[in-house]
Amino acid sequence: MRSAQVYRWQIPMDAGVVLRDRRLKTRDGLYVCLRDGEREGWGEISPPLALPTPL
Repeated sequence: MRSAQVYRWQIPMDAGVVLRDRRLKTRDGLYVCLRDGEREGWGEISPPLALPTPL
């Protein structure tokens, strides 16, 4: 692997989600891009809604 890039994303949730008496107004996650020469691979990381801990 020659390079790795991480991109953070956040999506607003208009209605929100109530979980453990806490309203979540956004959904957060990461995109990961790995590159080696001409080859490239992407992945996505997002915690389940049951774990409302920020990244």
